[in-house]
Amino acid sequence: MSAWTTGRPALAINALESVDAPVRAMAAGALRGWEGTGNAAWHLARHLDDTWAVAVKAARSLQSMRQAGRDVLESWARRSDLAGILSRQMLWRARGREPHGGPRDIYPSVTLYFALWNASQNRDGPAASMFLWRYQRRRTRRNRALAGRSRRRRWSR
Repeated sequence: MSAWTTGRPALAINALESVDAPVRAMAAGALRGWEGTGNAAWHLARHLDDTWAVAVKAARSLQSMRQAGRDVLESWARRSDLAGILSRQMLWRARGREPHGGPRDIYPSVTLYFALWNASQNRDGPAASMFLWRYQRRRTRRNRALAGRSRRRRWSR
């Protein structure tokens, strides 16, 4: 029976204490979204000032742990070092995903703007190509050549 089915993230927490940074990073990523019992959030918090790869994985896992992760991130956000900056960044990103406001509310209006712009381009495209086709039919090759030659004479004087 694995650690995930028994309700204990023991394997991943033990791997957080490895001497190899890639192993610690993978263990931090494995705890992403963990909502079970135990103090996995506090184990992850100790790795916010680890190597960059481990710290980012730990911060993203804490961000995905809802209230337990948010509490830990808020306590570490008071620090002035890199772990504090990373904690504040994760808290700022989490606020943008909340349903009551934030930068994500603007995405539907931007999407609508681009959809309407594309529709207008599709609507006006045939008319613009017809205009260009009629213009080229009215202007003969000789007509266009004479216009270009008279322009060159004017500038060469």
